[in-house]
Amino acid sequence: MATQQILFSETVAAMKKALKRKSYESDSDDEIDHYGNRGHKLKKRALFSHQGQLAPPSGPEVYNERTIISRNPPIVDEEGYEIDSDDDEERIQEAVSSATELDPYANIRIER
Repeated sequence: MATQQILFSETVAAMKKALKRKSYESDSDDEIDHYGNRGHKLKKRALFSHQGQLAPPSGPEVYNERTIISRNPPIVDEEGYEIDSDDDEERIQEAVSSATELDPYANIRIER
């Protein structure tokens, strides 16, 4: 009988400690489908989020593809031939400068 009384008093003391202890998990029983901060931070008593709190569940978006309004025409020299990368540097610079003279939007930069 004395051992049961000791076990009972220890159980009561442990339950009192557990009630006083600060809870770090949320109140809801919902499973978290992905590791993110979105739903977890809105729950009542949720102090910390699980791993990966900034990236969306599909992964971070690292590339934004922009639509091309119009492409620049190929660079040609004064004789009408296309310039290859292995041509003379002077000839390439001359063709690029003449192409910028014909392009009305050559000095406009869209990106920041």
